[in-house]
This record gives sequence, structure tokens and C-alpha cells, in this order.
Amino acid sequence: MSTVTRFGARLRPSRHRLLRALPWVLLAVGIVGAFVVPLITLIAMAFRTAIPGLKGEWTLDGFVTAYTNADMVEPIVDSLIFAVSSAIGATLLALFFVFVTTRTTVALRRLVTPMMVVILATPVLFFALSWAMLGAEHVGLINKLHSLITGSDGSFFSINSWPGLIFVMTIKLSSFSYFLLLGPSLKMSRVLEEAAEVAGSGPVGSFFRIYLPLLSPSIIGSLLIGFIASLQAFDTPQIIGTQAGIHVLATEIFQYVSVFPTNYAAAAATALGLVAILGFLVWAQMMLLRDRDYTTVGGKSSHPAPWALPRIGWLFNVAIVVFALVAFVLPTLQLVLSSFNTVFGRYDSLSLRNYETLLSNRTTLGAIGNTLQFMIVGGFVTVLIAAVITYALRARPTGWKRLLEAPTWIPWATPGLVGALAILGTLLAVPFLHPIYGTPAAMFIALVIASLPVAMRFTESAVLQIDRQLMDAARIGGADATTAFRTVLLPLIAPSFISGWFVTGLAIAGNLEIPLLLGTLKQTTIAGLAYKYYVDSAAPLAAAIFCILLLTVLVLFALSLAGRAMVVRLGRRSRASATTPLTPRAPAPSTTTDALLPRS
Repeated sequence: MSTVTRFGARLRPSRHRLLRALPWVLLAVGIVGAFVVPLITLIAMAFRTAIPGLKGEWTLDGFVTAYTNADMVEPIVDSLIFAVSSAIGATLLALFFVFVTTRTTVALRRLVTPMMVVILATPVLFFALSWAMLGAEHVGLINKLHSLITGSDGSFFSINSWPGLIFVMTIKLSSFSYFLLLGPSLKMSRVLEEAAEVAGSGPVGSFFRIYLPLLSPSIIGSLLIGFIASLQAFDTPQIIGTQAGIHVLATEIFQYVSVFPTNYAAAAATALGLVAILGFLVWAQMMLLRDRDYTTVGGKSSHPAPWALPRIGWLFNVAIVVFALVAFVLPTLQLVLSSFNTVFGRYDSLSLRNYETLLSNRTTLGAIGNTLQFMIVGGFVTVLIAAVITYALRARPTGWKRLLEAPTWIPWATPGLVGALAILGTLLAVPFLHPIYGTPAAMFIALVIASLPVAMRFTESAVLQIDRQLMDAARIGGADATTAFRTVLLPLIAPSFISGWFVTGLAIAGNLEIPLLLGTLKQTTIAGLAYKYYVDSAAPLAAAIFCILLLTVLVLFALSLAGRAMVVRLGRRSRASATTPLTPRAPAPSTTTDALLPRS
């Protein structure tokens, strides 16, 4: 064998290994570029005197401005009050409805879960804008109805207050808390509660001594998630809180970068403080629950026996109806009525003038087009990336895969406005990204990165339920990793993929922070344009464009349901055809003599 032949034989395996490693290299580069680089840029912004991309000096002026200013104490205190109150309120409300759903026989209990699904899928901006109009002094629908009934000119309720701000945030957070508590409550056996009642404890005693302690891990998780979500919330405090003089950390960060002269260093320093608090909260939860045992499901568990509650069951039905009214019916009615009136607060001059104005405006048409593109294409791309990351890094974890997976958790620690600020700094700091700043492409990339945590909630549970032996069988049959992913994994997770696509698209459509920081007056989304109209005292136009968004969401929701049903139906047909036994055929006669012999 010649030297050249031996060298080529050694080269071929090496080239094969390089080709196999190439997808992992590309995945690592994508993860680092999408998650690590923005965080590093955010840290660098806090220590620079100039905006990213320009020459400046390294300094601590950003931290000095952010944390030594006496005016900063108020936003910190307001943030803690807002987060604690909203988390407690949402958890208590969710706990009540979980108890009604899983432990009672009230007539309307089956409506609670679908109602919570609607609230969970609805963008936060919907609740902020609709309740800002619904609870407006003198002109809001609630105060208008109060004046009509009582004949009084005074305001019955003002949403621009501490109770109003906490109330609106509690409604939205209650849906998160509900689903965190629903599963554990359904799986919890009634054996311990029944034993307590046999021992002399009444229903109230068993509720406080058995039910709540066993549910405490989920309750603590609900409180923590509610606190984190409230701490990083921007839409509701910006639209409702600032009108009442309530300023939280998120609104202060926006103030630093939106008011001239901008102060990116102080904004980044404040954002890093918020990130540190979120990281500490996650660590505290892990330490708190590490050594405690909350086993509630055993080998001889019995099915829950619901309580009839004949005397007070009607109160629970009333509570369900009232919650449906304040959470969705009244806000939707306010938006619809306002969209058909040119003057906010008047409900007697219905017309289509607002819609005509919007649909004849190029900026509005561009915002609608951007939103549809981001929802459909961006939602699909986000869920697809989430499925790839979940399958590649979590289906068969190793040490280096866990290391590569760690950056994917960064969006959980840099949510909302903090993540948008980090991506903004990256666009300004990296020279080859300058051309896309202020374009739909910049918003598209940022929305995909910001929505990955939502998408991964759907793909993680679906992908990890698929047996790796199916993928291994495809690989043994000659399919490469891409073909196996496309032909085996994606069809199996298709129902969850479609659901995640729709919910992720909703999260993208309702995102307000990224259009405000990365968009322009001419390049924005429906959420950004609705906010602009509202702050410019054009509430009817804001209501009209948000109604267009709601109508679009309803159409996409119907399409997603139809697509999911079709995928499920096709899956059942393919499984049925695969399991149908074949009818055995009689063997063909081998000779003429065999053909003439009688068959038994």
C-alpha cells in the first residue's frame, strides 16, 4: 500500500468525525450567540460611559447613578410591594379555583379550566389596556354604568391606583398559578383527608391541616413564579402604575433608555440588579424544598371524593361567573365598544371610522403585517428551535451537553425589558449587526430569543416522552439524525408542536418591550402601535387595532385547533393500519399434482 493510500485512509475517518461534529458546533455557536453574548453585552453596558458601539471609558458611574440616587429607593420599594402583593393574590385566587375544581361538585366547576386557558393564552397587554380603559375615572365603562344607575357624577372606581394595579396583575398571574396547583391537587389522594375526618377533624380542619401542607411545595412554587413575573412585569406598571405615580424597576429601566439624554449604563446596572434578585430567588426555592418530603401519591391511593356543599355551592358558582366577567367579558366589551366610538367615554355614536382610519394608514398596515409574520413564521421557528434544543441536549444528557444547555436558561433570568435591553446592546455593539437595527429582522430575532422559554415548555414534555429506541431504530435503518428528527420525532410531537406554535405566536404578538426598544415609528407591531395610540390619548384607535389583533388570534386559534385535530386523526389512522392483522393467504401450489390434491 502506498503512502498516499495510507494517508487517505487515515484522513477519511477524521473527515467523517468532523462532519459529525459540525451540527454540534453550529448548535453551540447559535446558543452562545443568542444567549451568552447579549448577557455579556448587558454586563459591559453597565461599566461603559458611552452607548454600545461607541468609544467610551470603563467606569462605575452607571451603578452610582442607579443605586446611590435617593429617588431609586421608591422604585425598589414599589417593586417589592407590587411583586409580593400580586404573587399572594394570584396564588390565593388560584388555590380557591383549584379547590373548587378538584374537591367540589359545584355546577360550573368544569368552566374554570377552559377559562384559565383563555386567560393564560391572552397577552398581558390586553389586560393592561382594557382595564386602563375600563377603570378610567368618569369615562370608563364601570364608572359610566355607576353614574347611569345612581345618577352620581363621581367615579366609583379608579384603576390608576395600588389596588387597581395589583388587581389587574393578579388576574393574569392567577392562570399561571392555577395550572401549577391543578396537577398536584388532582393527583393528591383523599385517604389522608378522610382519615383526619374519621379522627374528628371537620372538612375545614382537614383542609388546613392536610390539604394545604401537602400542597405547600406547589404553593411555594406558585408564590415564587408570581413574584418573579411581577418583578419583571413592564406592560401593566407602565400603562396603569405610572399614571398613579407608581414606578417599579422595569419602568425605571425604560425611563433611562427612552428619555433624552439616554443613560444605558444606569439602565444596564439596574437590570443586572434585577437579574441578581431573580437568580437568588431560584436558588432560595431549591434550598427551601431540597430536604423536605411531600409524598402524596402511593400504591393504594383512592380517587378523590368531591364535597357536595349543598348550602354554599351557589357562592362558588357566583364566584366563577364574577371572575369570568372581570377577567375577560368586561375587558373585551370595553375594547369593542371603544373601537366603534371616536371619542373615548362616549358609547352612543357607533361607527367604523376608527377601522377606516387604521386600514388606510401605511404604518398600521405595516404593523399588522409584521405582527402576522412574527406570529406565524416566528412562532414556528421558535418552537422548531426549542424542539431541536430539547432533543439534542436533554433526551440523552451528558456532561458536556448539560454545559451547553446551561445558557438556554439565561432568558429565564433576563426576562421582559431586561432581555430586550441586552439584545439592543448587542445590536449596537456588534458592527455587522448595525444594518438590521430598526428593521423587522431585528425584532424578529429578538422575539424568537425572548419566546424560547415559552416554546420549550411545550417541546420539553413532548420530546422527553418519546422513547429514544424509535430514533435509534431509524438511525439503524440508514436515516441520518436530520431525517430521523424530521420523519420520526416531529410527527410524534405534532399535536404539542401545534399548540406550542399557537401559544408562542400569542406571546410574540403581545410582546411590548421589544417593539418599544428595537422598533421605530414606522416599523413596529400591533402591540407597539396600540401602546403609542394609548399614550397619545387616542384610546379608541388603540382599542380598534387591538380588536383587529383579537380577531386575528381567533382565526389562528380555529386554524390551530383544526390542524391539531387533523394531526391526531391521521395519527390514529396510521396506528390503526399498523396494528390491523393481515389475512393469511393460502400457499400457492408448487406442482400440478399438489394442485389436484384436496385441501383440508
